[in-house]
Amino acid sequence: MTIQGIWEIFSTKMLIEGAVMTLKLTALSEALSIIIGFFLALIKISKCKPLSKIIDVYIWIFRGLPLILVLIFVYNVFPQWGIKLSVFQAAVFSLVLNETAYMVEIMRSGLMSVDAGQKRAAKVLGLNNIQVLWYITLPQAVRVLIPPIGNNLIGMLKTSSMASVISCGDLMRRANQIAASNFRYAETLIAAGIYYLLFSAILAWILRIMENHFDIQIARTKRRKKEEAR
Repeated sequence: MTIQGIWEIFSTKMLIEGAVMTLKLTALSEALSIIIGFFLALIKISKCKPLSKIIDVYIWIFRGLPLILVLIFVYNVFPQWGIKLSVFQAAVFSLVLNETAYMVEIMRSGLMSVDAGQKRAAKVLGLNNIQVLWYITLPQAVRVLIPPIGNNLIGMLKTSSMASVISCGDLMRRANQIAASNFRYAETLIAAGIYYLLFSAILAWILRIMENHFDIQIARTKRRKKEEAR
């Protein structure tokens, strides 16, 4: 095993394609989970108890089931029911089902973290529910939501490797195929691991920038320094 050997595998077209597929799986699955989780969280904190109970059951099911079981079920059973999905679609669907179950609770806790008194004051001033959500709740909830959503995003990056069990051409699947053909398992897996570490580091860096952008104390400090510079 040599550094040159690792680089050769790291830069192969096959592994690069797998890395790109992993990014697509991660980005699309996380984006859909955030959107769906947000709307389910709104229903959960509303006064519609029947729908809230249904969401609770959904959360209980998909937080309790192993993702690998969901992947295999969607990929193998859905076609028997007449629902035909491509490998990529089956992987995204399964990842979204699993991730949304966690995202609902994250979104709910973020939305509930905003002081109810501010919401009542906004309604007294004549704002409707949508305006209260947009102008009062969301701007404050975002600061609370960024860290847990960021952690879930990095977790999704690693969890997406399970899509290889249904022959999805992600990074892990490509690495296994390369290693099976050249028997250089150590170099191949190290090369794949470098991709995961690199992507995780980039995501962590982006998330830190976002956290700092929405951090009130940092914003005040920057504003004070600008005023002092003048």
